[in-house]
Amino acid sequence: MVACNTGQWNIEVNRKTCVSNVIFLTIQVNGKHPDAKAISARQQVLQQQIKQLQKLSGGRQSRLMESMYRHEYFLASAELEQWIKEQMLTATSEDYGQDFEHLLLLRSKFDDWKLRMEAESERFAQCKELAEKLIMTDSPYVQDVERRQDQLG
Repeated sequence: MVACNTGQWNIEVNRKTCVSNVIFLTIQVNGKHPDAKAISARQQVLQQQIKQLQKLSGGRQSRLMESMYRHEYFLASAELEQWIKEQMLTATSEDYGQDFEHLLLLRSKFDDWKLRMEAESERFAQCKELAEKLIMTDSPYVQDVERRQDQLG
């Protein structure tokens, strides 16, 4: 992540330097400098470089954001998958109580468990929403996300 930030910082420094140069050159050309034609040509080159730099910077920012969303999705989906596995133990339990009191205790625990299940269904909806956003953006990670969603069911 440090390399990404450093690269982004370098792009910003270069952009600011180019802007400063263009401003300086504009002053020189408008001031009827003897080399006005050469300065004007250089200014056009620098303006093209600035445009290219801004385009590259915007693309890099987009790819970094896509990558961040992908990592967030896979982290959330892994946590959700682990939680589902843990809940499957309760759902598939064959313990129905050794006596009436034990049955009432199990029933109470089951009712609490059902409430937690309903509350946790929001996590699944959020994970699904994040996946849909990634899929709709034509991200290069679409196939990975779709495959992961299929695994979660």
